[in-house]
Amino acid sequence: MLTLLSTIALAGTVFVNGVDVGDMRGQTFEDCTVVFDSLGDLHISAPGYDIQVQSIPGVSTPPAPVYPPPVATTAAPVVSNPPPAPQPPHVPSGHGVAEGQWWLVSDDSGSQGHTVDVFVNGALARTVTSGQAQVILDLGPFLAPGANRVHLQAQSTAPAGGPLYVYLGRGSNASGTVMMDSPDIQFGLGPSRNGETSRDYTLEVP
Repeated sequence: MLTLLSTIALAGTVFVNGVDVGDMRGQTFEDCTVVFDSLGDLHISAPGYDIQVQSIPGVSTPPAPVYPPPVATTAAPVVSNPPPAPQPPHVPSGHGVAEGQWWLVSDDSGSQGHTVDVFVNGALARTVTSGQAQVILDLGPFLAPGANRVHLQAQSTAPAGGPLYVYLGRGSNASGTVMMDSPDIQFGLGPSRNGETSRDYTLEVP
């Protein structure tokens, strides 16, 4: 039990466990929380201390205003090595090679029901879907010199119409028209293909 003598405070009032204790000289608290409120009063939350105030004869103590109990604040945890943010789609993962030489081109002959996700070195380069406009994508930013991993993941639901082809390989861009004499990778889906289909390829870049 801690016994304190109450005097008239000249500035902000001091409260310990909600009790106006006035003069705090010579007192020590351990494992406590200290809060200054907007009026300049000091609130000390000291678990384990029983506060009793004794009045000094001849000194009147004004009644203590009613304040809400102090709220202990907890510091936010410090993360020294936060986990990396997930990589969004269409972000190249290769070191990059010269642009305008390696391409992804789609050829849709009125197909229906097919979707193809094209991954290059682990990054989603493009999704090709039946009925969409022809896809022409420069693969340069996704590639690196040497062997490059290409994974095609297809989903066919109620397929119909003609075939859908996806080509990857070396080509040239002539005024907006990409010419590919012999694509390194050819992947096709016809009306008889239903369900999931996946293929893995290696694209060699000098």
